[in-house]
Amino acid sequence: MEILPSEMILYVTNYLNDDNLRSLLRVCKRFYSIIIEKIHRDEYFSLQFCAETSMEVWNHLTNHPNRAFMVKSIEIVRDSLENKLPNAFKREMQEKRASKLSENDSLMEPPIKRRKNRSNGQIAEEAFSLLGSLNRLVWNGVYVNENMWESLACSGADLREIRITHNTSNKNWVGNSSFLKLIKPCLKVLEIEIETDDLVLDFEEFFKVIIHCKQLKRLCLYESKHSSVSISPVIEGLGGMERCVFPDLEQFRFSFSNLQSNSSPVIQFLEQNPSIVDLYLSQFCLSGINPSSLPKLETVRLNSDANLEIILRPIDGTPRPIKELICPIKNLSDNLVQLLKSSQLVKFTSSGTDVSPRLLTSLPNSLVEMKQFSIEIIMMMSLIPELTRAFQADPTPSL
Repeated sequence: MEILPSEMILYVTNYLNDDNLRSLLRVCKRFYSIIIEKIHRDEYFSLQFCAETSMEVWNHLTNHPNRAFMVKSIEIVRDSLENKLPNAFKREMQEKRASKLSENDSLMEPPIKRRKNRSNGQIAEEAFSLLGSLNRLVWNGVYVNENMWESLACSGADLREIRITHNTSNKNWVGNSSFLKLIKPCLKVLEIEIETDDLVLDFEEFFKVIIHCKQLKRLCLYESKHSSVSISPVIEGLGGMERCVFPDLEQFRFSFSNLQSNSSPVIQFLEQNPSIVDLYLSQFCLSGINPSSLPKLETVRLNSDANLEIILRPIDGTPRPIKELICPIKNLSDNLVQLLKSSQLVKFTSSGTDVSPRLLTSLPNSLVEMKQFSIEIIMMMSLIPELTRAFQADPTPSL
């Protein structure tokens, strides 16, 4: 047993269930030390839980700081049925509630004794201070105070991905100085969804910090379907990013319903970042954009067809390499028909009052033939009889 390579022991554990793994742990001290480290490293790599169990998670991590340091990803979901917690954590909670198993039956090391009567806020702050290896944070509208972000910033964590839902429970902290300390130059994904009409983010300071994230690959700022915010601060903040280029930026989403007339900051940002491949945009008027901008676009999502002709406009006579288009079409002009026909689309999704047989005949032949590609058209119920008659007359196009 002593000469058996550690790699072979770990390989065998991939084929064992929990009961057999627990038995193998008791073979000898060497087996225990090798296997327990793998269990904790694998299980604590990513934590996913809901708001109702968050305090149990924070309390668990403060009791086991070595395991907290192993956590790379934390995702708080809204559906309690989606909880994904380590088996060791579940076992500890079962033991705590049942109080029937002995300490030797647990895969966890004995928890550190902490002083009692700690508040929930203090427990959460201490847990955040232990997450020094965290690189991914998904926070869906759960309350958090400023001290928690301060603790996480002091932990030394270098976050690569931050996805935040901004609503009434956390509207006062997304733009504060403690949260902004989490945005470091190594950040690659930043997504903020706004679910409240009361916009209190300090976007001026926010964008000043974002400027330094030169490794950014995904930047998404948008509102949910249930909110209607005034985005003047967002536009002004985006306009302050003059001559700011993100060489690796691939996805940009900027979607709001309550629009302002000034779209020049959006145009300026797009022209400065030609590396964008995936674009999700609102009804901002892009009439003044440089035709040669965004030469790498492959996926386009638009809230209206106002900018569709501009987006599909060829560059020096060459069609843009757009493969997927999601856009409601209400006005199917002759120019738009020609642009759609000459495009390189392989997937198309549309809705609107002008979803008709004419739209189908305006798409590239390779797309309509349905040999290798798919068409997804969201139809209004009133148009189904019209489309049915058209298909009976010409069965070549199909849905």
